[in-house]
Amino acid sequence: MKKTVLTFSFLLFVITCPAAFAAEQTGNCHCFRNRVYNPADRYAADDYLLTTVFNSLIAQYFSISKRQIVMMKMKGGVSNDDLLIGLYLSKCTGTEVNDLLAQKGKNPWPQVLSSIRIQVQTQGNCEQADQFIKGLPATEAAGKIILEMLRNRFTITDKALRSLREQGLSSREIALVLTLANHLQVEPEVIYTQYKKKGFSWSEIAHNFGLEPTEVGKLPGQSSAKQH
Repeated sequence: MKKTVLTFSFLLFVITCPAAFAAEQTGNCHCFRNRVYNPADRYAADDYLLTTVFNSLIAQYFSISKRQIVMMKMKGGVSNDDLLIGLYLSKCTGTEVNDLLAQKGKNPWPQVLSSIRIQVQTQGNCEQADQFIKGLPATEAAGKIILEMLRNRFTITDKALRSLREQGLSSREIALVLTLANHLQVEPEVIYTQYKKKGFSWSEIAHNFGLEPTEVGKLPGQSSAKQH
């Protein structure tokens, strides 16, 4: 009975959360003027902090440089969802990500994937690819990839991830909370309650722990300490 309940809870989480996780990701602008905490403008560096951490998470998961991520976005016409899907499919099929994104600029993902279907079917690490082929909405597909990245980088339960989402945190904010909690070896609640209940900015929270945004941005690429 307990196993059945747990299975149902997991399925409910997978069905309801991916789209929410993909709803707000990395920003398209990378010309950040504020990259250090400024007590006179507490929120000024938050967008940079959230973006650099999330880009580091992507870079770590897909074994590419943050510069490559920025360059792909700056080319224009590549949405955050498409970038994640392109990187995922490149990783699991061996197809160049730039080739995939170039094709996606002309055709929807199911049509792009039809040309690499054999590779998808023969690879053992393409768990989500069949759903993309069947036309899973890009936002939902990207949400699944984000969940996979978070599980890969942090030892965290689906229940804990769902709890963070229920706090109203975006995917970028969840990535930051888990990054700080993992580095400081504290529960995620210690981090997000300072933002939700005490009204601190994200860069202010990092600063109070002796970390500047540029330092936090490097943490996802470092060796992982097991998170609760």
